[in-house]
Amino acid sequence: MKGRIILLVDDSEDVLSLLEEVFQEKGFTIMKATSGETALEIVMNDYIDVVLTDIIMPGNGGVSFIKNLMEIPTADRPILFTMSGFSNYADNELKEMGVKKCFEKPLDFDLVVKEICDAVKKIK
Repeated sequence: MKGRIILLVDDSEDVLSLLEEVFQEKGFTIMKATSGETALEIVMNDYIDVVLTDIIMPGNGGVSFIKNLMEIPTADRPILFTMSGFSNYADNELKEMGVKKCFEKPLDFDLVVKEICDAVKKIK
């Protein structure tokens, strides 16, 4: 995935570090944010291929971040994946918000990497 940029968003530094290691091994350039607010700033100022965000975070959490992402024109919007240990949102609700897939925590890193790599391969 050399040359592809992934934005990892989670309020847990431990989760971010694990994800960073896994995606660096696949050749991704990594950007990280610990809040929805910071993540939105990054997306608005930098080109991002794919976002993997936690849904439940303090403050302007993942759902607000997702809703803000959906205001970006489709051609410029990154592919969006979510992760959560607990969420009040059903998969179909998340898909309606533009989420490609929601991964359950604890994460199956092999599955997460496979799904994200498959989606990124389809970007032209």
